[in-house]
Amino acid sequence: MATSHAAPDLRTRLQNWIPKLVLSPSLALMLVFVYGFILFTIYVSFTDSRLLPFTNNQGEVSYALIGFENYDKLWRLSHWTTSLSNLGIFSALYISISRHLMAAAAVSHEVPYEELSQKRGRSRQVAHGVGGEIDP
Repeated sequence: MATSHAAPDLRTRLQNWIPKLVLSPSLALMLVFVYGFILFTIYVSFTDSRLLPFTNNQGEVSYALIGFENYDKLWRLSHWTTSLSNLGIFSALYISISRHLMAAAAVSHEVPYEELSQKRGRSRQVAHGVGGEIDP
């Protein structure tokens, strides 16, 4: 028993391909201008460049790779450890305050369904002879 699969018509193929075609320029631009510059910055951090266009200490254009020397200098600075401790403190405060604000918003937010279910509960109680009148 052979089943025949009909090839999708032009309209179906267009419905599948048009969203991909519309999003592809955005994806390409994002790859170049976000991830491309991230990779470029990482590359520059491993060179002896001080300022673009890749000038070294003597002011000459240089593309010399020096490895982790820049990071070694950075990690020895007292300002770096101060910056890291400040980052840790502010991150902890930000996360803590955000969690508390979200919890407060969740607790204080009135959900219409809760009011509806409470009225239904009261109407059932009234129907069974328990409780008071139903609010209109």
